[in-house]
Amino acid sequence: MAVPRSVSEGPSGDERAAVTAVSLLGTRAQAARFPTVDGDIVDLEALYEQQPVYLKFWASWCIPCKKQMPHFAATYRTHGDRVAMISVNLGLNDDAETALAHHRELVESEGLAMPLVIDDGRLAAVFDVRVTPLNVLIDRGGRIVHVGHSTDESLARALADVVDQGRPTAENIGENIGGNASRNADAQPAAERPKILVFMTSWCEWYLAQSRPEMARECADVRETVSAAYRAHGDRADWFAVFGRVWSGKDEMREYADTHDFPLPLTFDASGELFSTYRVQRVPTVLIIGPDGDVRHRLSGMGVHEGMGAHEDMGADDAHGANHGPNDGPNGATNAGQSLDEILRRVLGTH
Repeated sequence: MAVPRSVSEGPSGDERAAVTAVSLLGTRAQAARFPTVDGDIVDLEALYEQQPVYLKFWASWCIPCKKQMPHFAATYRTHGDRVAMISVNLGLNDDAETALAHHRELVESEGLAMPLVIDDGRLAAVFDVRVTPLNVLIDRGGRIVHVGHSTDESLARALADVVDQGRPTAENIGENIGGNASRNADAQPAAERPKILVFMTSWCEWYLAQSRPEMARECADVRETVSAAYRAHGDRADWFAVFGRVWSGKDEMREYADTHDFPLPLTFDASGELFSTYRVQRVPTVLIIGPDGDVRHRLSGMGVHEGMGAHEDMGADDAHGANHGPNDGPNGATNAGQSLDEILRRVLGTH
């Protein structure tokens, strides 16, 4: 009788995951509905239409699963507001009590707060799970873009790509300005929320510190002010941090956000379309757009200049300040008496 090979003698975890990847990568993820341990229902097909999805299959007895949980927690803290992250216990040699106790331990030690699902075998079959842990990424179109065992550079790149996909872009930001889904039940209704666009660069603070120190300080002040406003009252507006392409790229944008713990949703204006459309020629510039789509305020740095007019057409040739300089108010009049902090508090209704 042949003696089965040990796990160490067989294919590695990465090799087993690669077999699954061959059949799944690039395909549309199947629709599935399943309960969480809290009694909620996760509808994967509905999630695909809203944001990317990250499924992590694991088991409490799995040693590499435990080693990867700090990475899963860090990913949740960094991207949990833009990616639907779901913890899936395989349910193999794990009863509900054991799995839940293990999950609660992770919640306390690592700060995990994503849904926990204990599989009955159906999800494992849908995603052809052959190894634990297994990391599966699904983009907003419902397409499987990553299947892997390790938390390696391939997973990091795939995460960065789906996160970017979940952010507003030059192609879809116009639709977003027309109204976004509410973040939670207590948020101001989308139809009533203003839209706040913060135009930035990744190098303003460090590079201009040498050549234009006052500008560098202004960039830092704006970052700190909008970050505080977003953290305190993020649900009262739809926010977009728009990074310019001059001397910058997506990697520099992400590094800037990580370095400064910058919380706003990020958009890289690769084509320059947004800067051109809104006639932005100075950073930082903040635009506040009313629920009707009219640009209500143009804020250059920490001073605000309310010169956009009550009924400016976003599609008009002279829209977005084309007839106004960066320091001009209505009809060219300067309105230098209000600060960025003051106008944000007024617009967000917190003054």
